Formats: sequence, C-alpha cells, structure tokens
Amino acid sequence: MNYYLPEYIQVFLSDTLKQTQILFQSWEQEKEGKAKPETAKRLRTAINALELSLHKLSEQKVTPEILTFITNQSLLVETQLAQMMREFGLDQDALNLDIQAYQFSLKMTTQEIDVHVYNAIVNSISYYSNKAKMGDDLIQLYQEITPLVFALPEIKRTAEQYEVFKLLVFNYAIIATRTLDPERMEQGLSILVQYLPQEAEQFLKQGMGQMDIVGYPENIKAVMARFYLKYTTSKVMH
Repeated sequence: MNYYLPEYIQVFLSDTLKQTQILFQSWEQEKEGKAKPETAKRLRTAINALELSLHKLSEQKVTPEILTFITNQSLLVETQLAQMMREFGLDQDALNLDIQAYQFSLKMTTQEIDVHVYNAIVNSISYYSNKAKMGDDLIQLYQEITPLVFALPEIKRTAEQYEVFKLLVFNYAIIATRTLDPERMEQGLSILVQYLPQEAEQFLKQGMGQMDIVGYPENIKAVMARFYLKYTTSKVMH
C-alpha cells in the first residue's frame, strides 16, 4: 500500500530544514572557533539528500520503504543539527531538538516505521544530564523524557532497540536521582528495577557508593538505601 506523505511529517521536515538554514548562516559568519567543518559537511550532505527526496515526493504517493527512508533521513538531519548546536555551545537548544526528534521517532514507530537513530538521541540526553547541575536544572529534562520511558518498552523489538532502551532507563534513573527530589527518584528507580531487574543490582551498588562521595542529602540517601536493601543480594550497608 502506498501513502501520501503525512502532514505531520512534512511539518517536521520543514521545521528541521529551517533550523539548519539559520544555523548555517551563523556558522558561515562565525566559522572561527565554532562548529567543526566536518560536522557542517555531514549535515550539508544529509540536508541535500533530504531536500532531493522531498522534491521527488511532492504530491506523490510513496511506498512504505520510501517513507521509512525519508523518516530516518529527516531524523538523521535533526540529530546532526543537534550535534552542530552543541559545538556552538547551544546545549539546551540541542537537547530540545533531540527530545523533539525522539518524540517524532516514537510516533513513527507506533506507525510501524522502523527508526534507526534512537541511539544518537539517547546519547544526547546522557550528555546533557552529565553536564547539568543537580536539582532544578534536571527536573525539566526528567519531566520531558518520562513519557518516552513509558512508551519505548512497547517497541523494543530488535536487539538495537533494546540496548537503547536500557541506556534510556539507566539515564532516567540517574536523572531522577540527580533532581534531588525523593518522589521523582522513587519513580526512576522503580522503572529501573521493573524493566532491568538483572542490571539493577549493579546500578544500585554503584549508586550507594556515590551517595557519600558526591554528597547527596539525607532524604536522597534514604531512598537509595531502601532500594539497595530490597533489590540487591548483598544486604550489608557500607
């Protein structure tokens, strides 16, 4: 069965291309000390392929294979655009772009279109969460990725998707802990032990080791200790 290119895909592609044009203008005006030329080259190559595809597909029906190609091509452009933004020092803008791309990719997967770029987006979330300050800076990120964590278990059909899902869950638990909010931490660790029971024990052991080193407040230490005692085979507190 063939399809017309859905409007929400066209909107996503149009917005992505507009943002790349704006960023390229900045790059061309301020090359010195800004984005790496090889990043810009990769992004230009991806954009050219995407624009060519869009030109060919205008007002035509497309096969599922072509729809899969153009969806992944557009997501590739967006993740590379986010990389270039990070090289410009626009970390929050890059994160927002990656979250938008992730939400789009989840929608595509529910339409049974295979998506191949989850890993780049989750890596970006990891990058930001490692740089952000503990507390309020991570609460927005926690809130934005919560629906992604709940949606992805339904679609981790391949080994690659499962590995990305694991990375997302680990990061979700870390971000939840670093919000310094016991309720959010409770949810993050509950998701971890629910979906990754085999890996949770090592995570919790390492988490207990970090509590005093990093200097977490007592209410956060208490949550980690409770999960540690309940879900690890070693019950001796250090």
